[in-house]
Amino acid sequence: MRVRDGMKAYTGDIRRKITDNRADDVLIDLISLREFLSRNSRMRAFTEELAAICGAGIDEISPESDIRQLRWLGKQTLGDLQKMLGEDHDLALAKKTLGGTDLDILSASVGLRFLCRAALVNSGYTPEQAADFLKLSMGDTARAGRQAKHLFHSVRKSEDENA
Repeated sequence: MRVRDGMKAYTGDIRRKITDNRADDVLIDLISLREFLSRNSRMRAFTEELAAICGAGIDEISPESDIRQLRWLGKQTLGDLQKMLGEDHDLALAKKTLGGTDLDILSASVGLRFLCRAALVNSGYTPEQAADFLKLSMGDTARAGRQAKHLFHSVRKSEDENA
């Protein structure tokens, strides 16, 4: 019962910090990440924007698999995520990826995944490093390599079109 009560108190504390915009120093763990994705107004708005691109609903699933990728990128706190949201809120990649799809449901962490991919491209990572990053969630080295190449190709193509 003490463990349950401790978890409940911790979750409540995280919720208050997120709601009061005081979560910059909160370490990323399963509870804090789940609460950030569902309660941070900027993150929710970004996720809803992505869902609107393809007319999809949002499914609240566990973001557990995203924690390894965030750590790979060196993101340790909710403040790091807030900063990513401010720096890498570029919908061009998402529009190119999601536009024209017939998806009817997206994971609540889809916004976080696009922010991570934008960070890969905007922070000077190579396609090989991006493949290592993507492999964390896929497990399939060949597929991760193909997606990394596609990611960098899409960004270059978009930059060429805008030039």
